[in-house]
Amino acid sequence: MENDMDFNHLKRVGPGDGAGVPAHLHNLLQISRYWQKLDKEVGRILPANLRPYVRTACIEGDVLVLLAANSMAASRLKMLLPALQPSLVAVHEGLSSVRVRLVPQTPEAERVNRLELSETAVANFEQTAECLAERHPKLAQALARLAQKHRKP
Repeated sequence: MENDMDFNHLKRVGPGDGAGVPAHLHNLLQISRYWQKLDKEVGRILPANLRPYVRTACIEGDVLVLLAANSMAASRLKMLLPALQPSLVAVHEGLSSVRVRLVPQTPEAERVNRLELSETAVANFEQTAECLAERHPKLAQALARLAQKHRKP
């Protein structure tokens, strides 16, 4: 898989140029900005309901590769591709086609609260809630709920 991307337009930075940024980092930043711009342009072309699920992956030769986060997005994008392809290949010089790959995203693990308060802490929350009941009733209610939630049966 050969990558024919042309980065000749990137500024060559010599020692002392670019406000102290080494040339390789300066070029890396320019490439990164270019990919962000390319991804943003692809996003503008895609239907709004697909944008959150599709990313620009790379350019392989003359093929723009898009990554779909789930099978629904991949199949919808493949279905719309004949109509979108002319606009998509126009985002970068030398592109002739678009390929969609499915790269499922793993769902975030459900967070489990493992916090356990000691009986002393729960008792202190209850006592504090009683003391605050008149002056700060909302805070007192919140402390009472917290204490009730962590009261061991």
